[in-house]
Amino acid sequence: MIRCLELLEAELKRLDRFPPTPYRIPGLWVGLDHPVEMPSAAAYFLGALDDIETAGHDPAPTQAKRLWYNAMVRHVTSYDHGPAARSVGWRSTGTFLKLIALLPYLHRLGVGTLMLLPISSVGSVGRKGALGSAYAVRDPFTVDEMLAEPLLAMSPEQQARALVEAAHALGIQVISEVVLRTASLDSVLVKDHPEWFYWIRSQLFDGGVFQSPSFSVEQVARIREMIDAGQRQDLPEPSAEYRHLFAEPPAQSTIGASGWHGRTLDGEDVRLPGAFADWPPDDPQPSWNDVTYLKLHHHPHFNYMAYNTIRMFDAELERPGAENSGVWNMIASVIPTQMRMLGVDGAMVDMGHALPAALRRRVIDDARAERADVVMIEENFHLDEASRRDGFDVVTGYLPFDAHSPDGLRGFVRRLATQGSPIRFLACGESHNTPRWATRVHADLVPRAWLFLSLLPKAVPLIVAGMELGETRPINTGLGFTPEEASALTAEMLPLFSDVPLPWDTGAEHHAQLLDAVRAVAGLDILRVLCDDDVVQDVGCSEPGVVAFHRRVHERRRGLLVALNMNDHEVSCVLTVEDVSIAAIGASDRCSLHLGKVACMLEAHSALVIATHLLQAGSDAYQVRISGVPAGTHS
Repeated sequence: MIRCLELLEAELKRLDRFPPTPYRIPGLWVGLDHPVEMPSAAAYFLGALDDIETAGHDPAPTQAKRLWYNAMVRHVTSYDHGPAARSVGWRSTGTFLKLIALLPYLHRLGVGTLMLLPISSVGSVGRKGALGSAYAVRDPFTVDEMLAEPLLAMSPEQQARALVEAAHALGIQVISEVVLRTASLDSVLVKDHPEWFYWIRSQLFDGGVFQSPSFSVEQVARIREMIDAGQRQDLPEPSAEYRHLFAEPPAQSTIGASGWHGRTLDGEDVRLPGAFADWPPDDPQPSWNDVTYLKLHHHPHFNYMAYNTIRMFDAELERPGAENSGVWNMIASVIPTQMRMLGVDGAMVDMGHALPAALRRRVIDDARAERADVVMIEENFHLDEASRRDGFDVVTGYLPFDAHSPDGLRGFVRRLATQGSPIRFLACGESHNTPRWATRVHADLVPRAWLFLSLLPKAVPLIVAGMELGETRPINTGLGFTPEEASALTAEMLPLFSDVPLPWDTGAEHHAQLLDAVRAVAGLDILRVLCDDDVVQDVGCSEPGVVAFHRRVHERRRGLLVALNMNDHEVSCVLTVEDVSIAAIGASDRCSLHLGKVACMLEAHSALVIATHLLQAGSDAYQVRISGVPAGTHS
């Protein structure tokens, strides 16, 4: 079988025979700090393929490619390439081809894993913004045609596979996010399987908007109490009036401007309802009018959508035989299909923790049956043993909620010091659903705080596309925003729904700062011996705006003392490592030994990294050595 990358090269050579079309790109894509106009788009992409081939013959050391890069294809390479490029049909929005050309940039940054937001085809009913959400999946088994360059005589699936092949040539693995609990209101799955969905009585919603069930304050308190106690038997239900809105699936259905509708055997007109935030039961988010929930269970008493049927499942739904087997079979086949079709190396399961436990395990088992070394990531904001036990390799974790605050970050370090983490977690202070890190802290602090996080045991250093450019515009407003902040950001202003390019032309300075931090970490000799079993010790500090930890390398006489100054001014502080006596310290005008503790001067928004060496086996005395200092950090 001809590799898709070879097909792509042949297509680009065909296009290169046409009259050249000027094609403007950001300088950062090719290692410069100013925009560049290429004489021909096809020649630019062919040059990128040559760069990939050349770089692929000189692989970086394993420890130099620790980084993960999270991107939405349509967003990360969105750029105005000029009127000539648009006139002949090259897309301005991001595509697989443009992301292929970005791979050398990612390779230089030290990226070893590219994690993509969903790439499946997107629905049009209830579409938010100009382009619609990548999470409103119309068909989980086809690739969004908007991510393909129409000038290439290749299918979207072939162009996606070419991206994976190109990434593999550079030693970069590719992980795609999958959406398994919801579907768009015009999902192709409805035609043949209406029983996989919830339906509501149309006559009860003439001119109205479907809303989530309402619970009283007392009911919400009771629900929370039961869930917190692990009680799932006889959970409080929505009102009888709300439950009556739901009907049986139609005998036949048709698609219209508002989505699927049909008529039951009893002659009732029914339609698909929209969805809503499933937890907590009084979540204030407005209803979602572009997706609906899949019906995961068959049970005559639970034919409705509520917290106890779509996430915090009532015990009755966990009994054998209650599962909607057709839906489960389809869901479990999504990841193996993507691996076979596109060659991806793993999957990030959107809201994986909200699937029924048995289905969650089956999704993982079927993926590993397809490929034993598949990388499985769970969108779970908790560090739970259940995630590791079920077979996930990594969870998202909760750092995007805490990493902008000294107290929050200090609490995370103390959690690792006292409890550890049962599973690896993504180390970043933002996600595609939260405010950007650079809006919560000074932009100069972002790369140093990222460096700090990346050196924690079980941390997976992550860059959310745009973080390295100082981007302040969020991708979505799902988490961590006040109602006022969320309402001020319309769908037209958010990349998840509309074309909002990254600041490629103005982000060179921020990029340089992050690259300094990346190189500071990659240059650490100790990186070769760090492991997930290393012990973290909380380091006390005399300055409240400084957070620090000491990492003792497992079965080695080595360690790292890491501190982060989150203040906007220089501070003089003392770092106290519990149960460890500092025996000696290398000479430095920034640090000194003071009564067995480390006294140091920290610049504003700086990170301090000190190598430590145990004097002898069985001793708690460490010798501390300090070496070179890159900009803004000490390593």
